[in-house]
Amino acid sequence: MHAEILGLAAGRFEVQPEMRPDGSWAPPGRVTFTMRPCWQKPPILMTVEYLYTNEATQTAYYAEVKK
Repeated sequence: MHAEILGLAAGRFEVQPEMRPDGSWAPPGRVTFTMRPCWQKPPILMTVEYLYTNEATQTAYYAEVKK
């Protein structure tokens, strides 16, 4: 399934659905990954939280967790 981070133009990645406590399958609730915004800058650790899924395009949308 495709996933996008709202407000981040280059924030596209793939996720696999996981089983939720209620027995349903949905995108992961929270994803942490390393991202390099520019080849001249060091990588950053980013955590995003699930917001919603567009069923028509099978795209999950996430927002960055502010520290």
